[in-house]
Amino acid sequence: MTSYYDPELPLISVHVPKCAGSSFHLQVLKPWFGDKLFLHYLDEKTNTRPTEHDAGSGSCIHGHFNHTRGCGVSSYYPDAKQQITVLRDPFELHVSNYFYVRRLGEEAYRSGKSVKADYSLTQYLQEERSFLLQHLPAHLTENNFEEVLNDTYLWIGISEQLQASVGLLAKALGFPTPLTGAFNESEREQRVPQGARERFKEEHPLEMAIYQYAMERLERESGGAGADLTRRDSLPEFIHADRKSQSGIGISVVVPAHNDEAYIEACVRSLMAQTVQPEEIIICDDASLDKTRDIARRIAAQYPDHVRCIFHEENRGCGANFNSGIRAARGRYVSIIAADDYWLPKKLERELDVLQMKDARWAYSAVELAWEDGPQAGQRTPFWGTEEGRDGNLFEDILLRKVSPRNFLIERELLQETGGFDEAFGMYEDWDLKLRLSALYPAAFVAETGVVYRQHGEGINRDNPQRQLAEAGKVLRKNKVLIESKFAEGAVTLRDLAWQKLLPGHQSGKAAPASLSIDYMPRRLNRRGDGLIFLPKGLQGPFQDELLLHPDLLVSRTMPLTNAVWSGLLENTRTDPATQDIARAALYTGWRRQLEESGLSRLLAGIQFSPDELGCLHELFPDAQFVVSDRQSVSGSLADSSRLIVVGQAAGESDRDSLYTALKLPRLLTSSRSAGSGSQDAAQLIAMGEQQFAMGESAAAETSFREALRCDDTAVDAYNNLAVVCWQRNDLAGALELLSQGLAMDSRHLDLLENTARILFESGHLDDSELVCKQYLAINSDNSDMVDLLAQAQRSAG
Repeated sequence: MTSYYDPELPLISVHVPKCAGSSFHLQVLKPWFGDKLFLHYLDEKTNTRPTEHDAGSGSCIHGHFNHTRGCGVSSYYPDAKQQITVLRDPFELHVSNYFYVRRLGEEAYRSGKSVKADYSLTQYLQEERSFLLQHLPAHLTENNFEEVLNDTYLWIGISEQLQASVGLLAKALGFPTPLTGAFNESEREQRVPQGARERFKEEHPLEMAIYQYAMERLERESGGAGADLTRRDSLPEFIHADRKSQSGIGISVVVPAHNDEAYIEACVRSLMAQTVQPEEIIICDDASLDKTRDIARRIAAQYPDHVRCIFHEENRGCGANFNSGIRAARGRYVSIIAADDYWLPKKLERELDVLQMKDARWAYSAVELAWEDGPQAGQRTPFWGTEEGRDGNLFEDILLRKVSPRNFLIERELLQETGGFDEAFGMYEDWDLKLRLSALYPAAFVAETGVVYRQHGEGINRDNPQRQLAEAGKVLRKNKVLIESKFAEGAVTLRDLAWQKLLPGHQSGKAAPASLSIDYMPRRLNRRGDGLIFLPKGLQGPFQDELLLHPDLLVSRTMPLTNAVWSGLLENTRTDPATQDIARAALYTGWRRQLEESGLSRLLAGIQFSPDELGCLHELFPDAQFVVSDRQSVSGSLADSSRLIVVGQAAGESDRDSLYTALKLPRLLTSSRSAGSGSQDAAQLIAMGEQQFAMGESAAAETSFREALRCDDTAVDAYNNLAVVCWQRNDLAGALELLSQGLAMDSRHLDLLENTARILFESGHLDDSELVCKQYLAINSDNSDMVDLLAQAQRSAG
């Protein structure tokens, strides 16, 4: 056995099953040895032994050298002088083999026995011996294994530290260091029994000792840096760097990034691991605040001929970031990958193949979601659910969001021809581009997964669903003419699209409610206090419970400052502008953060305030609203302010109506009944539901209201109250649908009309709010509050 690599002699690579041998073959040996790589595998179906290869200098023979089946190294190549192999934790190897063979079925062979459907993991671990020793020298014992391993193997890799291991092998053999991805692990549908590893160690001491020795050997040969090498502070050389010139096609890959320090290096590694490599990688950083730029600079410095960086000093948004990379690209083809995603090795190769085979100008691959949080954490699932990609005209599929090609490979000229990404969009700029693109040219599809799309808490698509609806509405309106030209008259409307496809939780088959708008933009608390309501804790009255339960209001019962800090600031706010600014900023920041986390638009501060505190808060937030029971309870400028709302202690219906009108809130629960309330049973159920809702029992209230509708499906008050429940759980579309159904039965029901108009106005649906206001005033023109609301809606709509 040689102690160094001799290229004049063949290299024997022993593939121990389930030890990353396939990855090692494809990612390491194939690029190194090319057509001088020969495979040594027994035909499992026919039990035909492998052919002996007359390998010459500079060659490598790789395969399963199982001496118990007559295929060992000594049987085929008794004069072999240099061998290498990769080992793995024997217990993990044994468990992984069970799941692998189980999926193969009755014809599978590994340890001489197939795994049947009813053969559990527990049975397997109890009855089957490890097959590791079948692929190692036959004369290994607990007394001589160290000596035999040293004499037999020029190199022993560890699959759990494959990159570090391969780096040492590359240095020993004089090859460039390739990139190795994660080895192919079998999916596990059963848990490993408790205590199984300990029993395995007792029953397989030699296998465990061999693995431990191999680990120690790797540690010594790497200078004690084995663990560090697995983190890889530096990236590998490009694999088979002339591959792109062999294809004759240049590919530019654009990597837009923003605060992606945790993901960007893995993303770039996946690009370097492509079997057809990109000619250039362009990292476009959109003013990251973390270490993304430092990582990008290091990668570009290491590979100046392959990696370039574009850094934006200000955040310009996704569309502008994408376009900057496209403008800089030089390849014939361009593909874009977000820095927190990654590709599988054959993504580009497969897409190039279908482009040439199908004479297309853009191609895309199947996509999987990699869940990093939530109940599906650790899983990979199809990105399009039950839908499948296809070739051809994708316009309707993309419009209805059945299929959304990600990271597609496209001719750069075609991308420029379509105008690139619209930089005016805050979201869905890719949807807009794909609509325009698919309207012009058919696509080619690769059914094999090529793209892995990470789903994690920091992703942009975890944004407020109401904002998503508004942004999607912009895309639909922009492409209105294009959409209508692709569909028969009346077959689709933008409103229906928004309802059916952009609110997937409400795909009930029902028509979109007339009140639904795709122009919604959530209201935001501003620094003057618009969006704040102060309700002193001491204020009594039944309406207080309604406000505290109102689903449009986030109730805060404490100040965002400690009592000591607030008291200190209070002393000086009226005389010291600097202190006033500090207090305003502290309170605004705290309350704004609470609103953003809740997804609601207005905050009700239900706190005990003294008259001085209320006066101070009015000076800090002049646009906030203050609800009091007695004007004498306040002082200073607040007493004469139009933002002060005075309600009597009795809180009768007129007081309640005045309060809701002043606060511009939809009236949630109506105690009066119209003739359309339905049968007596329904009325009783509605009354019961109202009481349950007032006590905070929303689920019970919802049950009562729905039962009322089963008794009488014309009970419009039940529709109104169910809408309230939907609002409580921030279900905007559900609430609007219920209100619309109630109005469909009684279009002159004033409570429903007024509540609908106010909800739409407060939600930013100004055009629809104006329409409903006019409907109301056509019935009752004496309501001055609705006249004012109409005027406000018209002014706001411009």
